[in-house]
Amino acid sequence: MEEFLDKIDGKDERPIREIVLDNLRKAIFNNKLKPGDRLVETTIAEAMGISRTPVREALRQLELEGLATNVPRKGTVVNGISMEDALEMYDIREVLEGLAARLTCNNISRKNINTLKEIISNMEECIGIHRREELFEMNNQWNDMLMVQSQNKILTQDMKELHDHLRRFRLLTLYDEELQKEAVEEYKTIIKAIEVGDDKKAEEYAREHVRRAKKRFIKVFNKKSNEMVCVTNNAENNI
Repeated sequence: MEEFLDKIDGKDERPIREIVLDNLRKAIFNNKLKPGDRLVETTIAEAMGISRTPVREALRQLELEGLATNVPRKGTVVNGISMEDALEMYDIREVLEGLAARLTCNNISRKNINTLKEIISNMEECIGIHRREELFEMNNQWNDMLMVQSQNKILTQDMKELHDHLRRFRLLTLYDEELQKEAVEEYKTIIKAIEVGDDKKAEEYAREHVRRAKKRFIKVFNKKSNEMVCVTNNAENNI
């Protein structure tokens, strides 16, 4: 855990509790902290060079957000997200991203349309050459641009929170080259609708993109689950 928790930067003016919470959230969303991992107050406090009080407060907030659970005789552990939870998030994401695409269509400038097209071009360059981290970052840039260009603060906040929770699952689908290509082609249809000012089509294509993303997630999730079953069975047979 110490390798991804840095000492508190004295220039950061946020409350220490918020800094700790932000670090732990990011570690969970980026899979550095995995389901079942223990969150030990003393370890976190020592790694960040702080007292245990703000750490304790941050852990309580993680529990309120459903990202961690306090288990008797074990302490605070990172929660997993069930398939059911993930699919419900995709359903909400479909509605929010559709709305964001429609609002963006009505608000975006020519300059920012070109920026979105450039992001898509950069994504295409990364496919198949094992630059998955860059691809994931550009995927985030695409989503961030749509959120900002929607010019709706509440929508932007809701989408950001949802994307953070789905980050673990989106990483899975971006490890498959064919699935990467599918997603980029879908982005192209969305930007075409935005470019010609067809807000209904932009919303329709954005929602269809999320429905397809949901199917891609299910496909990869089931494949990973089957691989884990095979590994477990082989291990048992070798005992």
